[in-house]
Amino acid sequence: MKFREKLKVLLTELAISKGDFTLSSGWKTDVYLDAKKVTLHPVGNLLIGKIFIDEIKHIQSTIEFIGGPELGAIPISLSVAVNSFYSFPALLPFVVRKEQKQHGTQQLIEGHIPTTNSRVVLVDDVATTGSSLVHTIEVLKDTGCHIVQVIVLVDRQQGAKENLIDNHEVELVSIFTLDELFRFAESRFVESRFAGIGAGEIKVCENSN
Repeated sequence: MKFREKLKVLLTELAISKGDFTLSSGWKTDVYLDAKKVTLHPVGNLLIGKIFIDEIKHIQSTIEFIGGPELGAIPISLSVAVNSFYSFPALLPFVVRKEQKQHGTQQLIEGHIPTTNSRVVLVDDVATTGSSLVHTIEVLKDTGCHIVQVIVLVDRQQGAKENLIDNHEVELVSIFTLDELFRFAESRFVESRFAGIGAGEIKVCENSN
């Protein structure tokens, strides 16, 4: 079984739950993807590093930094950085905080801060509207780096891709879409509770508050 197929199985078996959930964007959904159960899984993390590296190899320029918003980007960027050591010049990982810390160096960016004109790939576990990634892009503007691409593990297909390309001219690439994962879960009957769940039946609406 190829790396991507193995990772798909892990995601459908470990990361999908059904219930009533509110996403970080404020949107509500009756099916939740907890990608951290896979990004923080020893096998999942290893697979993610290798798959993301393969995506980065398609970029026609030399990438120097890899990172993204807390908390989702932390295990991904570190796995990619470790795997990059064996493929091409090692990528330096970083993470962008949601808020500036009030002690120590009071930084918004932790780890290896991208330098002026350096080429950066942003990563995250799940993208919905893209708000966390937009925050990261805004913070990185002060460094003078060039964001070449955004790669996410799963795109929930709720506007992140369009948001980033239309408003920030940054391409978002996803390893999986939520549609693909649910259809795969349904076809495998991973758990009986997923039977009958199709992408068209997933209820996602704006928070009325």
